[in-house]
Amino acid sequence: MSPRSTTSKPLLICTAPFRFLPQSAITSHFQILQIPERFATDVGYLRETLREVLKGSSNTLRSSADSPYHSAAGLYCGMGGWSNLTTSNFFDPLSDLFAEQKNGTAPMLKIIANHGVGYDNIDASAAANKGIIVTNTPDVVSAATSEIALSLILQCSRKLGQQEKSLREGKWVRRLLYGNALGGKVLGIVGMGSIGREVAKRAKAFGMNIMYHQRHRLPQEFEQEHDMQYAETLHDLLKRSDMVSLHCPLTENTRHLISEKEFECMKKSAYIINTSRGPVIDEKAMLNALREGRIAGAGLDVHEYEPQVTADFLDLENVVLLPHVGTHTVETRHDMEALCLENLKKVLVEGRAPVTPVKECAHIKVARSRDEM
Repeated sequence: MSPRSTTSKPLLICTAPFRFLPQSAITSHFQILQIPERFATDVGYLRETLREVLKGSSNTLRSSADSPYHSAAGLYCGMGGWSNLTTSNFFDPLSDLFAEQKNGTAPMLKIIANHGVGYDNIDASAAANKGIIVTNTPDVVSAATSEIALSLILQCSRKLGQQEKSLREGKWVRRLLYGNALGGKVLGIVGMGSIGREVAKRAKAFGMNIMYHQRHRLPQEFEQEHDMQYAETLHDLLKRSDMVSLHCPLTENTRHLISEKEFECMKKSAYIINTSRGPVIDEKAMLNALREGRIAGAGLDVHEYEPQVTADFLDLENVVLLPHVGTHTVETRHDMEALCLENLKKVLVEGRAPVTPVKECAHIKVARSRDEM
């Protein structure tokens, strides 16, 4: 194999294209291996493609015999792209290839840049064990996601979906469909991170009283400054809330966090809003609660089995459904891509720590690539 060129660019494998940044912003720093979108959710295809790349047997990106792959590689999990980087289907089958990187013939996968704040699609601990940094896009998604949460709160409380449906059916039935005002109502927020705080700020403008629950209580000075109350237990929050909005990550501890017992705690007049991750709610239990009138309704931007939506929800007028569009604004998507690119550049081009590593990978030190030595 020819000696590596000092001007070769790091390899960037993309499971979906960058849609909101100019292509030159990407190609000026990286050689791009774009996984065709029709294969972006095909684990087998991507695994075999990466196998070829990491073994150095793919000529797809080589511009000349004197400019083979740079020694560092990154994986960009873009919007709508491959979303299942688990131990069994990714890291374990390629562990032998990662071991081969010591012989200097294969690019070393250094970073997985996830296009999104939630990274339950990636086994970050397995990546960290192999020295691979995983990054996400927190904070830049907070405003847009909170807007969707408030939209669902408004649609549920004022029965806007039902009002629109009846009008499209040629019925003028506004006197028969009365909603509820938000002023004075209790909004219970599960997870007071950056998105939860943005929701609280916007809900205050509607005159709502804010209660929250999470494992670690915020400083009392913060609570007083922002006029919010802490619920010691989840069940206490559920019992006292008129609206419950979920903003917690999906982990083993939060999977089906809201199930039969939790729905039993809620007021019959309460609504539940989910813009976090679908499996945080046990949808079977929620369907039973909705059918039996144990809660008033639900607003869902995320779904337990997405992209499939539980069919029974489609027939319930007291459920507002959206197709996971919490961050779907031009501005937010641009900022998410820009943050992904910045993380990739920090690690692969500059040999520095990324801006937003996930907690499992925060301890990993970035070593300079062989090309820079």
